[in-house]
Amino acid sequence: MNPRVRTELHAHTTVSDGMLGPSELVALAAARGVEVLAITDHDTTAAYSDALYEEAETLGVELIGGVEASARTPHDDVHLLGLGIDPVAEGLLQLTERLGTARIDRARAIVEKLQGLGLDLSWSAVERRAGAVVTRPHVAGALVEAGHVTDIREAFDRFLARGAPAHVPLRVISAVDWIAAIRNAGGLAFLAHPGDSTAHRTVTHLVDAGLDGFEVWHPSHDDTLVEYYRNLADRFGLLTSGGSDFHGRFEAESERLGEFGPTRDRWDQIRARWTA
Repeated sequence: MNPRVRTELHAHTTVSDGMLGPSELVALAAARGVEVLAITDHDTTAAYSDALYEEAETLGVELIGGVEASARTPHDDVHLLGLGIDPVAEGLLQLTERLGTARIDRARAIVEKLQGLGLDLSWSAVERRAGAVVTRPHVAGALVEAGHVTDIREAFDRFLARGAPAHVPLRVISAVDWIAAIRNAGGLAFLAHPGDSTAHRTVTHLVDAGLDGFEVWHPSHDDTLVEYYRNLADRFGLLTSGGSDFHGRFEAESERLGEFGPTRDRWDQIRARWTA
């Protein structure tokens, strides 16, 4: 039996689209017995501070640098997890600043489209909900608050999802640039929640660009996908990671925090790569 390590390597805070602040997330992780925590907010590392590292240490949680990066390949847009990064590395911050601006531009364009559809929604209603970056869930929350939809899911289905009338694509950065920045920041780059729709040509492009591994364990992956990506990682000589993709929107998310970490042998491989 190869036990799973109590790590949480994919979690979001109010700095992007999570429901808990960084300190609250650290406290919850400690209460859940999580040994290692990476905060992987979308396209920002603004959750990290010296004070947060101190809080985590006091509570017995090892806090490691993380980010979930919105990336472009020649074939698809993907999300990459940067784990073990220096959250204030200059090259990384240059990319997060670019994405922050792109996210504001997209959100403003979405609001304009919604207004064009006859919905009474102001930019300020979205902006006040956001943290360091503006995400579609912030727009969805503003739509709920204004009474245009009953919940976040309806907001996406009717207006915000790809193909919906107010959808605006995010102007993202190439995976090649992201992987280089993550590596230069001392971290490892993983393909986040690849699921069953990531084309093999996208995978091979990322591997050629220097990808370090796959996020194998994720709530959206059944046993078949876990086995597939674990075997694919072994075939390419890559690492395997896992995380619950915590946002804190539902009680079930709190209960699974720390439940999707890699097995002990796989975690040891990640540790060895960091210290190599």
